[in-house]
Amino acid sequence: DQMLQRIQTLLQRHSPMTLAVLAQKLGSDPDTVRPMVELLARKGRVRIEKRSGCGGCFSCRPEELETYTYIALEDNAHAVSVNDPAFE
Repeated sequence: DQMLQRIQTLLQRHSPMTLAVLAQKLGSDPDTVRPMVELLARKGRVRIEKRSGCGGCFSCRPEELETYTYIALEDNAHAVSVNDPAFE
């Protein structure tokens, strides 16, 4: 899928990145991007870190508290390529 490849490429070049920034760079909304990143995480390509907040005001948007980091293939022997039919 072209969107999965775009997400992976952005994260390879700019990790770590919040959900808000990733969605903005893709020209999409966070609720559309999140499931795709979760798929990449299940495949071992992305690490998701969720924070509960900055510690005070509770005004942070949830998409600003999720950070995604690309995991290089060398770091993960079990990673599956997005071009692999098993990835579907």
